[in-house]
Amino acid sequence: MNRELNLSTSTEAWSLPRIAHRGGLARLTARATLLLTGLACLLNTALAQPTPDAPPPARLIALHYQDVLAAEEGIVDLFLPPPPLVEWNELSYQAEGCLVIEDVLTGPPDKAIVVRLAMAGPTACVARVDLVFSGKDGSWPAAAQVAVTRMPDVPRLEGIEVSEQDARAALPWNGTLERSHATMLAVRVANTLPVPITLVGLGNGQAFAELMGGAFVYDPAAFDGSYAHLQTRGVAVEGAVVAPGEAVHLGLVLDPERRLPTLAGTMTFRPVLLVEVEGELRTLPFPRASRAWGVGLP
Repeated sequence: MNRELNLSTSTEAWSLPRIAHRGGLARLTARATLLLTGLACLLNTALAQPTPDAPPPARLIALHYQDVLAAEEGIVDLFLPPPPLVEWNELSYQAEGCLVIEDVLTGPPDKAIVVRLAMAGPTACVARVDLVFSGKDGSWPAAAQVAVTRMPDVPRLEGIEVSEQDARAALPWNGTLERSHATMLAVRVANTLPVPITLVGLGNGQAFAELMGGAFVYDPAAFDGSYAHLQTRGVAVEGAVVAPGEAVHLGLVLDPERRLPTLAGTMTFRPVLLVEVEGELRTLPFPRASRAWGVGLP
């Protein structure tokens, strides 16, 4: 579905070189090419120089992972940062087949744009949302990736204590000015039942790994704060057994590949943990949470 949105508000003027459109083809001047080369690390994107036969590359600006309980509507509120430091007044957008765009909500220029999406029927949907921000000086393509999965119709698990806190996982230095750490959600799941429970996994563990990052069971007392530690000493969430009166610690690491820009980006996640109790499947939903930088949340 293609749509366009005209806006009366915009951000401040962008001091970086503009992409000018001539005859439908995007080109960069030689001066702009040199400036972009110097700023590529800061923007945290591989800005390949457009050719006369190709448009400028779309920049990934948002990630969204959501598990939906059987009784819930399959609605996704995708938060999008507008392009930083650029002047724009029009937004065009298109979602892939398993998502339908229902509405677009905008507010002050320093707040994220909300694109409301609905699942178009399937149990699991992994899709891309393409965007183009346009202004008098050119246009700036961007993209978001969304994974939404409907959970099986099984009861919610009661009698389990879940606590969360923000943490960080240090990433290896790659010789650039990109982020030196990844956001990590540290989750403690305590079994207050008189029987053991087995963690089956996140609602769509494969989609979480491909889209958001890694999910690990780890020992917080031995954790040295690095993503490498989780990769080498952490274990898979799937199959972890929690005895009565015991607790397990999960580390959900977000965007360790540093695909999102340094200047502005958003991540939203609402996982549901599938748990087996005495041979029966149960759901354990986590609260929805969003992280943003370079822009405020609505």
